[in-house]
Amino acid sequence: MGIGGKREQESAGSAEEQELAGEKERVKEKEPAGEKERVKEQEQAGEKEPAGEKEPAGEKELAGEKELAGEKEPAGEISYVEICGISTELPGSKLLVTGAGGFCGGHAVRHFTAAGYEVHAMFRPGSVRTAEGRENGAHHVELCDLEDMDALRVLVDRIRPDAVLHLAGSNHAGASWKEPAAFLQANLMGTVHLLEAVREAGHSCRIVVAGSMLGYVLPEAGLPRPPHPYSLSKTFQLAAALSWHSMYGMDIIVADPGNLTGPGPSTGLCALLARYAASCEAAAASGGAPPPVFKLSSSMEQRDFLDVRDAVSAYEAIIRHGVSGRRYAIASGTMRTLGELAGICQSLATCPLEIEIGSSSAASPQPADVSSLRALGWVPVISFERSVADTLESERKALKLI
Repeated sequence: MGIGGKREQESAGSAEEQELAGEKERVKEKEPAGEKERVKEQEQAGEKEPAGEKEPAGEKELAGEKELAGEKEPAGEISYVEICGISTELPGSKLLVTGAGGFCGGHAVRHFTAAGYEVHAMFRPGSVRTAEGRENGAHHVELCDLEDMDALRVLVDRIRPDAVLHLAGSNHAGASWKEPAAFLQANLMGTVHLLEAVREAGHSCRIVVAGSMLGYVLPEAGLPRPPHPYSLSKTFQLAAALSWHSMYGMDIIVADPGNLTGPGPSTGLCALLARYAASCEAAAASGGAPPPVFKLSSSMEQRDFLDVRDAVSAYEAIIRHGVSGRRYAIASGTMRTLGELAGICQSLATCPLEIEIGSSSAASPQPADVSSLRALGWVPVISFERSVADTLESERKALKLI
């Protein structure tokens, strides 16, 4: 079963004919038999319907009346995408989630399972987090290493997923300085192996590759100057993903998440600060020595923080409605200072926190352009304050304070 969004198909003509066919013909999805006249009538009327979605018989007129009246169905509790007004009714859609044991991966498994997908949660063999796949509701737990090309081919051919959410990889910029080759292997070659496994399986499948806003744009002239090996590995990953789309006509989208916050095993700044606050609370409760002072580079540096649960709902919007071959920034669109983050943590903590503020003059990143993502109907629904509070609560639970 296909999942929404624009699909690409191969043409039997010559390279010149393919060129003249244009982007529209390359991304157009094959229509089921008997559907061509209906789709043609919709196009003439100026209507658009996401691929794979059909309204139940007898419901079309009622849905139209509600839309004209400005009514919306009550938001459910199972999916943030429903709150955003995006339908999640995709019975039987198979979704393969790589990196299911990671921070975002765990939330993705929970979200997509609740939204009605048949989720295949992929873990590296020997991972200590495989049990979490079942706990998060995955229908199937798959053990496979992205470096094992043969095993990956067998896995993809067996599942034949309608979509793949590729979250696996190495994402610690600091550690990449010591192991640049390992980061290139994980982020570049792991992605290439996955793309090849899907290509060789030969069935329709949308692939959403999780990139990074820390990726680097290669200059037209001069030497490339990536800030760290991690950035370089994500740059090559992006180039590979979009090249496989261009060269082979595969249905691939790159989504670049920013600074994710929220409950779970994260190594992001918000989680580190919340972990420090929880450790201070534990020390105060037990009478032990507090942890060392937490150091922030500056109170004025800005970041775009987004809750991981909102990020997962963005991934679903992209899977369902994104345009093949495009990049989407996954961010809130609102910049926050590090001083704001520290202030919220201090206000939520049950004891004083020792936070040392540096005087770094490092430039803050530019705000992300999220207009393309918003055009898909997605909006974040979790406030920054709530996200920080949930992150702190998660760290308290990890230390058994609550």
